[in-house]
Amino acid sequence: MHGIAASKIRRHTLQAAGAIGLSMTVLLGGMGTSQAADGPGVQSSNALSLGHVYTVALSPTKLTAITTTTQSTAGPWLIQSAVSSGPALGSMKVPSWESASDVVMASAGHLLTINSQGWSFLSDGKKSTELNVRGFGLFSGSWYVTTSSNRSIPTSLVSTRGTSLDLTPFVSTTTSGSTRTQTTLDGILGSLALLRTQTSRMEATTSGATPVPVLESVAVSVIDAAASGKPVGPKVTLPVPSGAAVGDAVPCQILPGEVDCFWAHRTSTTLAMWVTRTDYLTGKTTTATLPVPSALAGTPGLSGVVSTYMDGAVLVTFSAASLPKSVYAYNVAKPSQTVHLDGEVGATDGNNVAMITRGASDSLRVVTLPFGGQSAPRLIGVTGDNVLIAPGAPLTLNVDFSKPVQAGTMIITDSAGGVVASIPTPASASGSLSNVMWSPPTNIRMGTYRWTLKVTDNTGQPAVNVDGMPVTGAFSVKSCPTFTDVAGSNTFASSICWAALVGVTTGTGDGSTFSPSKPVSRGSMAAFLYRVAGSPSWTPPATSPFVDVSTTNQFYSAITWLANQKITKGVTINGKLYYQPDNATNRGAMALFLFRTANIFPSNCTTSPYADVTSSNQYLHQICWLTDNKIATGTTINAVRLYEPSNPVNRGAMTAFLNRLSKTQLLCYGHKSAIRC
Repeated sequence: MHGIAASKIRRHTLQAAGAIGLSMTVLLGGMGTSQAADGPGVQSSNALSLGHVYTVALSPTKLTAITTTTQSTAGPWLIQSAVSSGPALGSMKVPSWESASDVVMASAGHLLTINSQGWSFLSDGKKSTELNVRGFGLFSGSWYVTTSSNRSIPTSLVSTRGTSLDLTPFVSTTTSGSTRTQTTLDGILGSLALLRTQTSRMEATTSGATPVPVLESVAVSVIDAAASGKPVGPKVTLPVPSGAAVGDAVPCQILPGEVDCFWAHRTSTTLAMWVTRTDYLTGKTTTATLPVPSALAGTPGLSGVVSTYMDGAVLVTFSAASLPKSVYAYNVAKPSQTVHLDGEVGATDGNNVAMITRGASDSLRVVTLPFGGQSAPRLIGVTGDNVLIAPGAPLTLNVDFSKPVQAGTMIITDSAGGVVASIPTPASASGSLSNVMWSPPTNIRMGTYRWTLKVTDNTGQPAVNVDGMPVTGAFSVKSCPTFTDVAGSNTFASSICWAALVGVTTGTGDGSTFSPSKPVSRGSMAAFLYRVAGSPSWTPPATSPFVDVSTTNQFYSAITWLANQKITKGVTINGKLYYQPDNATNRGAMALFLFRTANIFPSNCTTSPYADVTSSNQYLHQICWLTDNKIATGTTINAVRLYEPSNPVNRGAMTAFLNRLSKTQLLCYGHKSAIRC
């Protein structure tokens, strides 16, 4: 899910967390000593106490502990980071319906509040957006929402890969006599959705007694949202012990290539726990017993509830009337191995647990388990995938895995499966492989090629994609369209070639020229932005919203799309709205256009990185955003770094800006049809 730069931003936000080391113990609002922590996944949980919600998330770069003060009336929530001295991250508007009983979730820098009427969304304390949905769930960086009053029945899934799927045909509840069958969503991994089908019946009892629901069967299946819900492997029926109750079946989790389900069955005298691990590609299932810790054995009325499950470990909270809650961590590969954890589970990340200790001064610490993280390294982010390149132009991939990887090989094959090239890749202690590059010969045959990356971790487990399949991708080699005024030595020749190949530009005049040195008119800018967003379906209005843009203007459709998306607001002169399509676009306004097209939260910088961009410049935050994401780097003249915000941006440079934007996949947030999403 992580090269940080621009490409890392979308991975951290959309997917999950990479194997990046953490070394700290955090006291809520104070300083602490350090302990090691690292791992692949981001999960989160919350605990409600006396009007305050402590939300803890282990992120790729730091442990974040967020304290939010709950209010019964509309107002701001202060988002307070408890890392080090606890600087405020920002504030979040609390809707009028907010109450202390609402749920708070956090993952990868996102904080969400949820209740039966809607939910609010916050990213890094910079922006809050309220959406009118009834329910929400977060799994491995993917989301599902539901407009049903029954939150257990989601209707829409949005995955980390930018795909969405209506889940209505896949989730259902039916009742026939005393038998009830329910299919629910248990987890998401990339574009894969884990479904659990559970059948139960009401057991007959003596007269006057309440009927007891008995569990008859549990089955798990995996579907692919990117393939319109196509099944991945067979539907697998899990072993159910005799006399199991409905509450014994704990929701399952999906990992690369496998599904884990945890069970806890309590009788009047005993507590039995076990885990089933299913290979969802082959349907093979194994079962292992989780023993009751010896310190708790024989405790009357002992019960166990799964606190959370991790990549290779499960945390169980034990409780009984005679003892306080106690958390134990189990090694799923060797269930007899356990670790006693003191406190409440705040969040997990790989084999690390953020534990909250309640007392006079609440505190938070990170505990690294001696086991966990048992699965193979999984692919969590790629930039450079599914690209078009020209003969001689390099294919460059930045690939991130959830764990450290050993030296390996990237293999390039043609459409017939023949090996074209084999490129060695270095070992990576962080799991991030930057600039894995292959330069095809200038006489290479045009067509589609595949790259496959073969690497392992230090135990020899081969890296896999999120769905357990090989790490691979496709790219195409095409010849560049010829523009008579663009020489191969032109600074922007490669980005102009890209823009022509993907259809962002059709050239100027009769199409034989590009005019790289000419300023980008605001009309042409609209066309560029509309096309780089994937030319989404759009019916322009019958009446133009702008005085100076007729319905016959060649850019009318693109300009009105920009207005509809609020990428442009136009210019008001004497009470009338203008777009000024023939005016040149300056570099300051260009930053604003790209920022709004990407639909991403702006930089929070207050100190300009450029000598000619003051803190009062109307485009300061957007220019900082462009710089933060390495879409623009400015110009250095006499050792002074300049951005030149008032200068017009020329057409050649604009293709470079658009190409860099597309490589970050920031466009995928706002426009799912955008190029590369």
